[in-house]
Amino acid sequence: MPPVTDWFVRAKPSHPLADIKQAKKVIAELPKTDSVKGLDQISFWLDSIANTDDLRTDLRVQLTDLLDQAAKIHQHKIVQEYLLGQRLQKIRENMLWATAIRFCKLLGASYNRCIDDFKSGAIGSSSIKNQLSVVIARALRALTFQLKWSLLRYGHIDDHIWEELGRLYRFAETQRNSMAAIEVYPGDHGRSSVRREFLNAMMLSVSSTDALSLLEQDMAEECQRRCDEAEPCHHIGRDLAEAARQDRVARPDEGADETEQMAEAEALDEG
Repeated sequence: MPPVTDWFVRAKPSHPLADIKQAKKVIAELPKTDSVKGLDQISFWLDSIANTDDLRTDLRVQLTDLLDQAAKIHQHKIVQEYLLGQRLQKIRENMLWATAIRFCKLLGASYNRCIDDFKSGAIGSSSIKNQLSVVIARALRALTFQLKWSLLRYGHIDDHIWEELGRLYRFAETQRNSMAAIEVYPGDHGRSSVRREFLNAMMLSVSSTDALSLLEQDMAEECQRRCDEAEPCHHIGRDLAEAARQDRVARPDEGADETEQMAEAEALDEG
């Protein structure tokens, strides 16, 4: 049996960002003028955080948030260059797209690791109970950004996106917090809910983006996100247990399978 002192040594996280002061120092030293390099380095740290087992859940949430916030300016610059750079060389276009979608995937993975830790009762998970809605909403938004970048390429949408959207929303419903108004991010348009984040992804996917230019796609997504109250013009049907892409539907209410969970939106903004 190892000595008790060994337990304490092993209990101290070995991750280089485990100390918040050091983490803030590392983040402050990230590239500021080269957004591809900056976002790449943030992605590296997100991947590391998500795959380090000896971090407390509350610390993992805190570190993910710090990196998430640091990435905002880089995300914005990359989106603008991609949308406005009509004469971009193909190699640069591919680099921007790959950098952005990799970041979205790793950001979502880091928030999902926090959610999985909470489900399993990992050390520090009880401390994030009041933040859980925000963590879920951010994971959903990261998936929406994955969807957006896939649509900008007019390509195939990975079934993994639909699976994760459904899984996260189902979990939020079990916690009875899917409709609560929360501040997903500080600043303008940061007020939302888990349900609204889920519906944002659904609305984006049925916006006929294959018929829109890149700038028109971006405008459609921004208008949808900013809209405080849209007219109830259609329903979106979504089986949360299925991975298939959803469509606009006209379904009779009666006769539906009780095991089928449908997210029906009249595009109402609840808060």
